Amino acid sequence: MSKYPGTIKQKVKEQVNLWQEILSISQQKVELTQVSQLDMDVDKLNGLLEQHQERIEAIDRLNREIEEVTIELGSAGVDVTADPEYQEAVANMRRIALLIKENDSITESRVQEILLQTQGKLQSLRNNKIAQKAYLQEGINTEGWFIDQKK
Repeated sequence: MSKYPGTIKQKVKEQVNLWQEILSISQQKVELTQVSQLDMDVDKLNGLLEQHQERIEAIDRLNREIEEVTIELGSAGVDVTADPEYQEAVANMRRIALLIKENDSITESRVQEILLQTQGKLQSLRNNKIAQKAYLQEGINTEGWFIDQKK
């Protein structure tokens, strides 16, 4: 990254580090969703999703900053994106992003399975509640009634 200032080089390194953190978070999400439905910690999953979003927002901020400097340098005739070191860093971020996408796909499918299982169990509980209520006949008078047919 010798063709442009150290500020861009530092920002790109920060981006790579953030992508690696997101990869780590996505691996934790996969591990978390591999446990049984009852053992899955939803609060921890939500925490990981929040961490993921914070990293994405930081990457977006860095992208805007890099873009501003790149435009300034471009008007001076310097092509930052042509630098091999920069291209290598971008390629590395793309590889990491693909791994993250894979992990997120696994997590999403597992969460969908758990959701369907939970919905099935909830419906079963509702049906059991209805059956129990009918069996116990709550609120029904069990005493005999005399009906006068002459009136």
